[in-house]
Amino acid sequence: LTTVGMYLIRIRAIINAQIDSGMVKEMVSPFGKGKYIIPKSRIAKRPLEKREIIAIANYETDNPRHIFARDMFIFSYLANGMNFFDIFMLRWSDIKGDTFYFVRQKTSSKLPDKQIRVFINEQMWNIIKRHATKRDNSPYVFAIVPPNSDIETATKKIRTSVAGVNVSLKKIAATLNITQDISTYYARHTFATVMHEMGASLFTIKDVIGHEDIKSTQVYVSSERKEKLITLQN
Repeated sequence: LTTVGMYLIRIRAIINAQIDSGMVKEMVSPFGKGKYIIPKSRIAKRPLEKREIIAIANYETDNPRHIFARDMFIFSYLANGMNFFDIFMLRWSDIKGDTFYFVRQKTSSKLPDKQIRVFINEQMWNIIKRHATKRDNSPYVFAIVPPNSDIETATKKIRTSVAGVNVSLKKIAATLNITQDISTYYARHTFATVMHEMGASLFTIKDVIGHEDIKSTQVYVSSERKEKLITLQN
């Protein structure tokens, strides 16, 4: 259902664009009030527990793919839950001292001036040092997107890399007895939940992680974590 919903949301966006341009009449759209409702996933995903994030960060291995997956997952978590597409598109020119700024690719067309600020801590610097390109060789910090790539090439490279990271993350999780079927998305979800538990408002979280709509933020922090539920129930 999640996959069906993701595709149909994009189809609806195309139809709405055609309606806005006058090429299609609104009455023929299958979407809208009293019409087809795009399904949502019924699978409840919970964020990772603090101990699970720590376990992943401390995971030791000689496997270079697992090292990369571990480091990129933790980098995403520490960088305000940064999406992997944005991580792999991060440029050296985005870094200003111990801070970097980026605009989310997902919302760049609607929020082109919405820059997200990330403070780089020591752990993030260490990850950059382990996996970074040389500034003279590429404008990108991480060696995923070749220099001078068009957006289509960049997208293909990033999707391939994310798929590989997800495979490695599942193996890491199995080794650490993490029962969640984790993926790169979990770093973002967990960061937002941790912020909420620390007392940050939904509007603050929305700005920090770069959501366009507060409803998206509400979905991220709607479920209580296991540790908190156990405390409340005892």
